[in-house]
Amino acid sequence: MKPAILVATRAGWDPRDWVRHITPLLPRQETLDRLKNLRVIFSLGAGVDHVFALPRLPAVPLVRIIDPDLTARMTEYVVWQVLDHLRRGPIYRRQQRRHMWLEPENPSAREVSVGIMGLGIMGGSAADALLRLGFPVRGWSRTMKAIPGMETFAGSGGLVPFLAGTDILVSLLPLTPDTRGLIDLALLKQLRRNGPLGGPVLLNAGRGGSQVEAAHGLAGAAQAVLQALPGLGVAGVAGQPLIELRLQRGIGVAGAQTHHPVDGAFGGRVQARLVHGASSLR
Repeated sequence: MKPAILVATRAGWDPRDWVRHITPLLPRQETLDRLKNLRVIFSLGAGVDHVFALPRLPAVPLVRIIDPDLTARMTEYVVWQVLDHLRRGPIYRRQQRRHMWLEPENPSAREVSVGIMGLGIMGGSAADALLRLGFPVRGWSRTMKAIPGMETFAGSGGLVPFLAGTDILVSLLPLTPDTRGLIDLALLKQLRRNGPLGGPVLLNAGRGGSQVEAAHGLAGAAQAVLQALPGLGVAGVAGQPLIELRLQRGIGVAGAQTHHPVDGAFGGRVQARLVHGASSLR
């Protein structure tokens, strides 16, 4: 579908009658309600839970756009966080604020196990990058997935053994009824306690709703997502000295929106995946 210039020729003409496809990041309910001739929704971003959270959805296909640039940026973010904890960045920053200089233990990558929850496109990409850096990587997902070079676990029965061998827990989970509130204190207590970092580390780069915002007993944590913004009900998280709030400022969909227009071929780089063929069945 190529852009076109529409010229109104009579009074009462409404341009919304011509809208067939939309590519929103955060769709508004009032916008969807007004688009009576909508045929498909292309969701920009890594997930679609924000779309399904709307009270009313039109009976049209919902398509999730997969952009290589978005995947690469998320992979960069996860690798940055893991390496920062491996090289004891949080400890050095706390020491700097206190004008101290004490040399902590500095383990190698092969000594630190990284566990990734959520083995979709982004989880698989992050796992591949960490494996190439020498980390032992394990993964957990709802259903079993075989990924070369890493040990994988699945379902409720695989969660405890997955956590027991994990030093750095990376969450890239989508937000579903099954994952909402999954990462709580009871889950965190299952992480390996005697690892080379002095305790487990949580890196939540998925959805804020998957985490109950309490991270006691951790050696460190970096949260890219919260159930609310700092100052809006999460002061207990923002005030904990071992938790750093590192919002994913650079991880957006500007690349997909600006450089890869939705025109059938998606510029040859952006992929589309049908999420729901009749989204009104919610």
